[in-house]
Amino acid sequence: MEKENKRKELLIAIYKRRVIFLKICCALFVVLAVYFLFIADYSQAPKEAEEEGSEAVGDISSGDDALPNGKSVSSRALSLDDEIARIIEEEEQNHLSPIEEDEEEKKPETPAVESKKSERIFPAGEKNYITVVIDDMSINHILSQQIIAEPKQLTLSFLTYGEHFKEQVEEAKAAGHEVIVHIPMEPYAAPNTAPEQLNVSMKKEEIRNILVPMLDNFENLEGGNNHMGSKFTENKEKMSVVMEVLKERNMFFLDSKTSAKAIGCEVAEKYGVECLDRDVFLDNENDFEYITNQLKQLEKAAKKKGYAIAIGHPKTETVKALKKWLKNLNSDEFELIKLKDLLKKIKNMKKNS
Repeated sequence: MEKENKRKELLIAIYKRRVIFLKICCALFVVLAVYFLFIADYSQAPKEAEEEGSEAVGDISSGDDALPNGKSVSSRALSLDDEIARIIEEEEQNHLSPIEEDEEEKKPETPAVESKKSERIFPAGEKNYITVVIDDMSINHILSQQIIAEPKQLTLSFLTYGEHFKEQVEEAKAAGHEVIVHIPMEPYAAPNTAPEQLNVSMKKEEIRNILVPMLDNFENLEGGNNHMGSKFTENKEKMSVVMEVLKERNMFFLDSKTSAKAIGCEVAEKYGVECLDRDVFLDNENDFEYITNQLKQLEKAAKKKGYAIAIGHPKTETVKALKKWLKNLNSDEFELIKLKDLLKKIKNMKKNS
Protein backbone atom coordinates (compact mmCIF):
# COMPACT_ATOMS: atom_id res chain seq x y z
CA MET A 1 0.00 0.00 0.00
CA GLU A 2 2.85 2.32 0.93
CA LYS A 3 4.59 1.58 -2.36
CA GLU A 4 1.40 2.31 -4.25
CA ASN A 5 1.07 5.71 -2.53
CA LYS A 6 4.68 6.59 -3.31
CA ARG A 7 4.12 5.58 -6.92
CA LYS A 8 1.08 7.88 -7.12
CA GLU A 9 3.02 10.77 -5.55
CA LEU A 10 5.83 10.25 -8.06
CA LEU A 11 3.40 10.26 -10.99
CA ILE A 12 1.74 13.45 -9.68
CA ALA A 13 5.13 15.14 -9.32
CA ILE A 14 6.08 14.16 -12.88
CA TYR A 15 2.73 15.43 -14.16
CA LYS A 16 3.15 18.78 -12.37
CA ARG A 17 6.64 19.20 -13.81
CA ARG A 18 5.32 18.53 -17.29
CA VAL A 19 2.57 21.12 -16.81
CA ILE A 20 5.12 23.69 -15.63
CA PHE A 21 7.35 22.85 -18.59
CA LEU A 22 4.44 23.28 -21.01
CA LYS A 23 3.52 26.64 -19.43
CA ILE A 24 7.12 27.83 -19.81
CA CYS A 25 7.12 26.76 -23.47
CA CYS A 26 3.86 28.59 -24.09
CA ALA A 27 5.18 31.73 -22.43
CA LEU A 28 8.34 31.61 -24.53
CA PHE A 29 6.27 31.13 -27.66
CA VAL A 30 4.14 34.20 -26.82
CA VAL A 31 7.24 36.31 -26.13
CA LEU A 32 8.81 35.28 -29.43
CA ALA A 33 5.58 35.92 -31.32
CA VAL A 34 5.27 39.41 -29.84
CA TYR A 35 8.89 40.13 -30.70
CA PHE A 36 8.60 39.08 -34.33
CA LEU A 37 5.18 40.66 -34.85
CA PHE A 38 5.81 44.02 -33.21
CA ILE A 39 9.25 44.75 -31.84
CA ALA A 40 11.09 43.57 -34.92
CA ASP A 41 8.88 45.77 -37.12
CA TYR A 42 9.30 48.80 -34.86
CA SER A 43 13.06 48.47 -34.97
CA GLN A 44 12.84 49.53 -38.61
CA ALA A 45 10.60 52.52 -37.83
CA PRO A 46 13.31 55.03 -36.76
CA LYS A 47 15.21 54.43 -39.96
CA GLU A 48 12.09 54.76 -42.12
CA ALA A 49 10.95 57.83 -40.19
CA GLU A 50 14.36 59.41 -40.62
CA GLU A 51 14.27 58.84 -44.37
CA GLU A 52 10.70 60.12 -44.66
CA GLY A 53 11.51 63.12 -42.47
CA SER A 54 14.50 64.08 -44.60
CA GLU A 55 12.32 64.04 -47.72
CA ALA A 56 9.67 66.22 -46.05
CA VAL A 57 12.25 68.70 -44.78
CA GLY A 58 13.76 68.92 -48.24
CA ASP A 59 10.36 69.79 -49.71
CA ILE A 60 9.60 72.40 -47.05
CA SER A 61 13.00 74.08 -47.45
CA SER A 62 12.32 74.47 -51.14
CA GLY A 63 9.12 76.34 -50.34
CA ASP A 64 6.77 73.45 -51.21
CA ASP A 65 4.61 71.80 -48.52
CA ALA A 66 3.97 68.74 -50.69
CA LEU A 67 5.04 65.34 -49.39
CA PRO A 68 6.17 62.40 -51.56
CA ASN A 69 2.64 60.98 -51.70
CA GLY A 70 1.26 64.25 -53.01
CA LYS A 71 -0.44 65.32 -49.77
CA SER A 72 0.49 68.41 -47.81
CA VAL A 73 1.85 68.30 -44.27
CA SER A 74 -1.38 69.82 -42.94
CA SER A 75 -3.62 67.42 -44.86
CA ARG A 76 -1.66 64.43 -43.57
CA ALA A 77 -2.13 65.66 -40.00
CA LEU A 78 -5.82 66.21 -40.69
CA SER A 79 -6.17 62.68 -42.04
CA LEU A 80 -4.60 61.30 -38.87
CA ASP A 81 -6.99 63.33 -36.71
CA ASP A 82 -9.92 62.09 -38.78
CA GLU A 83 -8.82 58.49 -38.37
CA ILE A 84 -8.51 58.90 -34.60
CA ALA A 85 -11.92 60.53 -34.45
CA ARG A 86 -13.41 57.74 -36.55
CA ILE A 87 -12.06 55.05 -34.20
CA ILE A 88 -13.34 56.89 -31.13
CA GLU A 89 -16.70 57.45 -32.82
CA GLU A 90 -17.13 53.76 -33.56
CA GLU A 91 -16.09 52.66 -30.06
CA GLU A 92 -18.30 55.15 -28.25
CA GLN A 93 -21.33 54.61 -30.46
CA ASN A 94 -21.01 50.83 -30.19
CA HIS A 95 -20.71 51.10 -26.41
CA LEU A 96 -23.53 53.54 -25.78
CA SER A 97 -25.98 52.73 -28.53
CA PRO A 98 -26.36 49.41 -30.36
CA ILE A 99 -27.54 51.25 -33.47
CA GLU A 100 -25.11 53.80 -34.85
CA GLU A 101 -27.47 55.26 -37.42
CA ASP A 102 -31.11 56.22 -37.15
CA GLU A 103 -33.70 53.62 -37.85
CA GLU A 104 -34.74 54.92 -41.24
CA GLU A 105 -31.77 53.06 -42.70
CA LYS A 106 -33.21 49.79 -41.37
CA LYS A 107 -36.78 50.63 -42.45
CA PRO A 108 -37.03 51.23 -46.21
CA GLU A 109 -40.55 52.67 -45.90
CA THR A 110 -39.06 55.72 -44.16
CA PRO A 111 -37.27 57.73 -46.88
CA ALA A 112 -34.22 59.90 -46.29
CA VAL A 113 -36.16 62.69 -48.01
CA GLU A 114 -39.82 63.10 -47.08
CA SER A 115 -41.99 63.37 -50.21
CA LYS A 116 -44.62 65.80 -48.94
CA LYS A 117 -47.02 67.58 -51.26
CA SER A 118 -46.77 70.89 -49.40
CA GLU A 119 -47.47 74.23 -51.00
CA ARG A 120 -44.97 77.00 -50.50
CA ILE A 121 -45.70 78.85 -47.26
CA PHE A 122 -43.52 81.93 -47.73
CA PRO A 123 -43.79 84.36 -50.68
CA ALA A 124 -41.74 83.48 -53.75
CA GLY A 125 -39.52 86.54 -53.39
CA GLU A 126 -38.56 85.72 -49.81
CA LYS A 127 -35.48 83.73 -48.86
CA ASN A 128 -35.69 79.97 -48.41
CA TYR A 129 -35.20 79.02 -44.77
CA ILE A 130 -33.08 76.03 -43.78
CA THR A 131 -32.67 74.47 -40.33
CA VAL A 132 -29.90 71.96 -39.75
CA VAL A 133 -30.36 69.77 -36.67
CA ILE A 134 -27.49 67.64 -35.40
CA ASP A 135 -28.70 64.75 -33.23
CA ASP A 136 -26.80 62.54 -30.75
CA MET A 137 -24.74 65.43 -29.44
CA SER A 138 -22.38 64.75 -26.47
CA ILE A 139 -21.93 61.02 -27.17
CA ASN A 140 -18.81 61.48 -29.27
CA HIS A 141 -16.90 64.25 -27.52
CA ILE A 142 -14.43 65.03 -30.34
CA LEU A 143 -16.93 65.19 -33.19
CA SER A 144 -19.51 67.02 -31.06
CA GLN A 145 -16.83 69.59 -30.28
CA GLN A 146 -16.17 70.07 -33.99
CA ILE A 147 -19.87 70.68 -34.58
CA ILE A 148 -20.01 73.22 -31.75
CA ALA A 149 -16.99 75.03 -33.24
CA GLU A 150 -18.93 75.70 -36.47
CA PRO A 151 -19.57 79.47 -36.61
CA LYS A 152 -22.92 79.18 -38.44
CA GLN A 153 -26.08 78.76 -36.34
CA LEU A 154 -27.17 75.15 -35.94
CA THR A 155 -29.76 73.36 -33.82
CA LEU A 156 -27.95 70.85 -31.60
CA SER A 157 -29.96 68.03 -30.05
CA PHE A 158 -28.28 66.61 -26.94
CA LEU A 159 -28.63 63.18 -25.39
CA THR A 160 -28.35 63.52 -21.63
CA TYR A 161 -26.08 60.53 -20.94
CA GLY A 162 -22.92 61.71 -22.69
CA GLU A 163 -19.87 62.08 -20.44
CA HIS A 164 -19.38 65.76 -21.31
CA PHE A 165 -23.08 66.54 -21.76
CA LYS A 166 -23.55 69.59 -19.50
CA GLU A 167 -20.18 71.06 -20.39
CA GLN A 168 -20.91 70.84 -24.12
CA VAL A 169 -24.44 72.22 -23.73
CA GLU A 170 -22.98 75.39 -22.19
CA GLU A 171 -20.33 75.63 -24.91
CA ALA A 172 -22.99 75.24 -27.61
CA LYS A 173 -25.12 78.01 -26.12
CA ALA A 174 -22.09 80.29 -25.77
CA ALA A 175 -21.30 79.67 -29.45
CA GLY A 176 -24.78 80.87 -30.45
CA HIS A 177 -26.30 77.50 -31.35
CA GLU A 178 -29.82 76.45 -30.47
CA VAL A 179 -29.95 73.61 -27.91
CA ILE A 180 -32.78 71.08 -27.71
CA VAL A 181 -33.16 67.71 -25.97
CA HIS A 182 -32.89 64.41 -27.85
CA ILE A 183 -35.50 62.15 -26.22
CA PRO A 184 -34.81 58.40 -26.52
CA MET A 185 -37.95 56.54 -27.58
CA GLU A 186 -38.58 52.89 -28.32
CA PRO A 187 -37.82 51.74 -31.89
CA TYR A 188 -38.86 48.58 -33.68
CA ALA A 189 -35.32 47.53 -34.55
CA ALA A 190 -33.74 47.29 -31.07
CA PRO A 191 -35.53 47.33 -27.71
CA ASN A 192 -32.83 49.22 -25.79
CA THR A 193 -30.99 52.11 -27.43
CA ALA A 194 -30.23 54.28 -24.37
CA PRO A 195 -29.79 53.97 -20.60
CA GLU A 196 -33.29 55.43 -20.21
CA GLN A 197 -35.91 55.58 -22.93
CA LEU A 198 -39.65 55.90 -23.30
CA ASN A 199 -41.34 52.58 -24.11
CA VAL A 200 -44.88 51.81 -25.27
CA SER A 201 -45.23 49.30 -22.41
CA MET A 202 -44.90 52.10 -19.85
CA LYS A 203 -47.78 53.62 -17.96
CA LYS A 204 -48.35 57.38 -17.95
CA GLU A 205 -46.52 57.98 -14.67
CA GLU A 206 -43.55 55.89 -15.78
CA ILE A 207 -43.18 58.01 -18.91
CA ARG A 208 -43.41 61.21 -16.90
CA ASN A 209 -40.94 59.94 -14.31
CA ILE A 210 -38.33 59.45 -17.04
CA LEU A 211 -39.12 62.47 -19.22
CA VAL A 212 -39.40 65.18 -16.55
CA PRO A 213 -35.96 64.58 -14.94
CA MET A 214 -34.48 64.36 -18.44
CA LEU A 215 -35.80 67.82 -19.28
CA ASP A 216 -34.66 69.13 -15.88
CA ASN A 217 -31.07 68.57 -16.99
CA PHE A 218 -31.36 71.75 -19.09
CA GLU A 219 -31.88 75.40 -18.26
CA ASN A 220 -34.34 77.43 -20.35
CA LEU A 221 -35.07 74.45 -22.61
CA GLU A 222 -37.42 75.33 -25.47
CA GLY A 223 -37.73 72.19 -27.55
CA GLY A 224 -36.91 68.57 -28.25
CA ASN A 225 -37.05 65.77 -30.79
CA ASN A 226 -37.14 61.99 -30.70
CA HIS A 227 -34.08 59.74 -30.67
CA MET A 228 -35.03 56.59 -32.60
CA GLY A 229 -38.67 55.99 -31.60
CA SER A 230 -40.25 54.45 -34.70
CA LYS A 231 -42.49 52.33 -32.49
CA PHE A 232 -43.19 54.95 -29.82
CA THR A 233 -43.98 57.83 -32.19
CA GLU A 234 -46.70 55.73 -33.87
CA ASN A 235 -48.52 55.32 -30.54
CA LYS A 236 -51.08 58.10 -29.99
CA GLU A 237 -51.69 57.31 -26.31
CA LYS A 238 -48.01 57.37 -25.34
CA MET A 239 -47.18 60.41 -27.46
CA SER A 240 -50.03 62.22 -25.73
CA VAL A 241 -48.18 61.89 -22.42
CA VAL A 242 -45.08 63.43 -23.99
CA MET A 243 -47.10 66.33 -25.39
CA GLU A 244 -48.72 66.95 -22.01
CA VAL A 245 -45.28 67.43 -20.48
CA LEU A 246 -44.02 69.62 -23.32
CA LYS A 247 -47.17 71.78 -23.13
CA GLU A 248 -46.64 72.28 -19.39
CA ARG A 249 -43.17 73.62 -20.17
CA ASN A 250 -44.14 75.60 -23.27
CA MET A 251 -41.78 73.54 -25.42
CA PHE A 252 -41.93 72.71 -29.14
CA PHE A 253 -41.39 69.30 -30.74
CA LEU A 254 -39.58 68.19 -33.89
CA ASP A 255 -40.74 64.83 -35.19
CA SER A 256 -37.61 63.14 -36.56
CA LYS A 257 -39.89 60.92 -38.67
CA THR A 258 -38.00 57.69 -38.03
CA SER A 259 -41.24 56.05 -39.12
CA ALA A 260 -43.41 57.00 -42.08
CA LYS A 261 -46.36 56.44 -39.73
CA ALA A 262 -45.11 58.76 -36.98
CA ILE A 263 -47.90 60.97 -35.59
CA GLY A 264 -45.89 63.40 -33.46
CA CYS A 265 -47.24 66.60 -34.98
CA GLU A 266 -50.78 65.24 -35.21
CA VAL A 267 -50.83 64.65 -31.43
CA ALA A 268 -48.93 67.89 -30.74
CA GLU A 269 -51.63 69.94 -32.48
CA LYS A 270 -54.30 68.56 -30.13
CA TYR A 271 -52.28 69.71 -27.11
CA GLY A 272 -51.33 73.10 -28.53
CA VAL A 273 -47.66 72.16 -28.87
CA GLU A 274 -45.84 73.73 -31.81
CA CYS A 275 -44.42 70.99 -34.02
CA LEU A 276 -42.57 70.45 -37.29
CA ASP A 277 -41.54 67.34 -39.24
CA ARG A 278 -38.05 66.54 -40.47
CA ASP A 279 -37.61 66.81 -44.26
CA VAL A 280 -34.19 65.29 -45.01
CA PHE A 281 -31.88 62.83 -43.26
CA LEU A 282 -28.34 63.78 -44.20
CA ASP A 283 -26.20 60.82 -43.25
CA ASN A 284 -27.85 57.42 -43.50
CA GLU A 285 -24.49 56.66 -45.09
CA ASN A 286 -21.33 58.09 -43.56
CA ASP A 287 -20.08 59.03 -47.01
CA PHE A 288 -19.02 62.52 -48.14
CA GLU A 289 -20.60 62.33 -51.60
CA TYR A 290 -23.85 60.88 -50.26
CA ILE A 291 -24.15 63.62 -47.62
CA THR A 292 -23.30 66.33 -50.13
CA ASN A 293 -26.11 65.07 -52.36
CA GLN A 294 -28.52 65.06 -49.41
CA LEU A 295 -27.64 68.71 -48.74
CA LYS A 296 -28.60 69.45 -52.35
CA GLN A 297 -31.90 67.68 -51.73
CA LEU A 298 -32.33 69.89 -48.67
CA GLU A 299 -31.97 73.01 -50.81
CA LYS A 300 -34.53 71.66 -53.30
CA ALA A 301 -36.99 70.96 -50.50
CA ALA A 302 -36.50 74.49 -49.11
CA LYS A 303 -37.16 76.04 -52.54
CA LYS A 304 -40.32 73.97 -52.90
CA LYS A 305 -42.12 75.05 -49.72
CA GLY A 306 -40.04 77.98 -48.48
CA TYR A 307 -38.28 76.07 -45.71
CA ALA A 308 -36.77 72.66 -44.97
CA ILE A 309 -35.36 70.83 -41.95
CA ALA A 310 -32.45 68.42 -42.08
CA ILE A 311 -31.19 66.02 -39.44
CA GLY A 312 -27.60 64.82 -39.29
CA HIS A 313 -25.23 63.34 -36.72
CA PRO A 314 -21.71 63.95 -35.39
CA LYS A 315 -19.97 61.71 -37.93
CA THR A 316 -16.63 62.25 -39.64
CA GLU A 317 -18.00 62.71 -43.16
CA THR A 318 -20.98 64.74 -41.95
CA VAL A 319 -18.64 67.23 -40.29
CA LYS A 320 -16.59 67.56 -43.51
CA ALA A 321 -19.56 67.86 -45.88
CA LEU A 322 -21.46 70.23 -43.61
CA LYS A 323 -18.48 72.53 -43.14
CA LYS A 324 -17.97 72.81 -46.90
CA TRP A 325 -21.69 73.31 -47.58
CA LEU A 326 -22.10 76.01 -44.93
CA LYS A 327 -19.09 77.87 -46.28
CA ASN A 328 -20.55 77.94 -49.80
CA LEU A 329 -24.23 78.41 -48.92
CA ASN A 330 -25.78 81.12 -51.09
CA SER A 331 -26.87 83.74 -48.57
CA ASP A 332 -28.93 85.57 -51.21
CA GLU A 333 -31.10 82.51 -51.76
CA PHE A 334 -31.03 80.67 -48.42
CA GLU A 335 -31.09 81.67 -44.77
CA LEU A 336 -29.92 79.37 -41.99
CA ILE A 337 -32.39 79.58 -39.12
CA LYS A 338 -32.99 78.04 -35.69
CA LEU A 339 -36.08 75.88 -35.15
CA LYS A 340 -37.57 78.32 -32.66
CA ASP A 341 -37.26 81.21 -35.13
CA LEU A 342 -38.59 79.11 -37.99
CA LEU A 343 -41.67 78.24 -35.95
CA LYS A 344 -42.26 81.94 -35.26
CA LYS A 345 -42.02 82.83 -38.95
CA ILE A 346 -44.42 80.05 -39.94
CA LYS A 347 -46.85 81.08 -37.21
CA ASN A 348 -46.78 84.73 -38.28
CA MET A 349 -47.17 83.82 -41.94
CA LYS A 350 -50.24 81.66 -41.25
CA LYS A 351 -51.68 84.36 -38.99
CA ASN A 352 -51.35 87.04 -41.66
CA SER A 353 -52.52 84.92 -44.58
